[in-house]
Amino acid sequence: MMNSPRSRHYRLTPQEQRVLALLLQGHHKKTAADAMGVSINTVSFHLKNAYGKLGVHSKTEAVVKGLLEGFLVPDYSAQQLTAG
Repeated sequence: MMNSPRSRHYRLTPQEQRVLALLLQGHHKKTAADAMGVSINTVSFHLKNAYGKLGVHSKTEAVVKGLLEGFLVPDYSAQQLTAG
């Protein structure tokens, strides 16, 4: 999902990558923590480290940077899409 050369360039840990992927799926810190089986403080720790590595200051900036640079890819199979 996020193991592109660009994500390796930023040296994101697997946990940091997982948190960003969950944010991309629409999770908040609480639901990301539940999905990872960790505390909200642990999610915050990984986000803070990811922000520093990516040079961003928010969840939105981190996700947008990941999408634009191609190291975050939406996983449409994990989401329910509705016709509308």
